[in-house]
Amino acid sequence: MHSILNEWVLNSNNFKPFVLNRYKIRIHEQRSNKQTPPVYIRESDGQSPEAKHTAAKAEKQEYTMEIHESAEDYLEAILRLSQKNSEVRSVDIASMLSVSKPSVSHAMKLLREDGYIAMDRYGTVTLLEKGAVIARRIYERHKVLSRMLESLGVDPEIAMADACKIEHDISDESFKALKAHFGIEEIE
Repeated sequence: MHSILNEWVLNSNNFKPFVLNRYKIRIHEQRSNKQTPPVYIRESDGQSPEAKHTAAKAEKQEYTMEIHESAEDYLEAILRLSQKNSEVRSVDIASMLSVSKPSVSHAMKLLREDGYIAMDRYGTVTLLEKGAVIARRIYERHKVLSRMLESLGVDPEIAMADACKIEHDISDESFKALKAHFGIEEIE
């Protein structure tokens, strides 16, 4: 069956549907000078591609808060540096996070493309509203968690390091419950 399917794909036009069971599988070949394997996209029969696209777009907007841990670290660092200095530059971020300047440059490019930060022509980094919301949320978690751990007798350096690990994984519900348990309203 596999060889028949491959032969059918190789002899097909650029795009053809192939029906298997109750699912429609689209087989798409990328035409180029290189020989590339076909890409299989699985769709349920119940929804049109346009409806799926609209749903995916809405889902993407709904989950704009979900970004990688490293991106959250960069946004938090930008927030913390902006509270200390009037200008935040990539070299300051690299120094604070102990990462290379090229790593920061790449991260800033991605964050800028996704609308989390803005950079002026002099290299000054500014959080946009979307990035500021995430940065404030992560920084609040960091401060609250490190304070909680210190109140339990954990060494301040260890508490800071552990809080940095926990802040990315703890759910909103658990974080709110911890704040309520420890009687913490808001930390400045």
